[in-house]
Amino acid sequence: MDASAYYAGGHKVYEEWHRYTNGTDVFSVLYYQGVDKLLDRWQKPGDQTRYGKFEYTGRPWQRHSKFLYDGDYIRLKDLSVGYDFNKNVTDAIGIGGLRVYVRGTNLLTWVKDDNLDYDPEVDTDGYTGMTTPPAKSFIFGVNLKF
Repeated sequence: MDASAYYAGGHKVYEEWHRYTNGTDVFSVLYYQGVDKLLDRWQKPGDQTRYGKFEYTGRPWQRHSKFLYDGDYIRLKDLSVGYDFNKNVTDAIGIGGLRVYVRGTNLLTWVKDDNLDYDPEVDTDGYTGMTTPPAKSFIFGVNLKF
């Protein structure tokens, strides 16, 4: 078995696309269509939510600290598991060696802040956008020795 993972922490990540995806004005609900989280918006006094009341307006774009998230994350980058068949088995089928294995890449990413929806691995500027995480992949293999 072989595994590799990495951690990044102690920093903040700013969600750059909130103007289009999470705004409560015409940019997200008319032009972009927004995201499901906007359905949990403010509707009446006493509501506790991250998103305000919908307004039919085109306010100038403003940065807002509610889209600043803890950037801490751990990513399991690679995991390989294999099995070598013993000599009795390989001799019985007439080969010198047999190994089967599976390798996974980008299997798991744990993010500290549950509100951060996009990939937490950002450039040094600290901005994230509509970036998807690296693709998960699985490789199954067989090594034969003759």
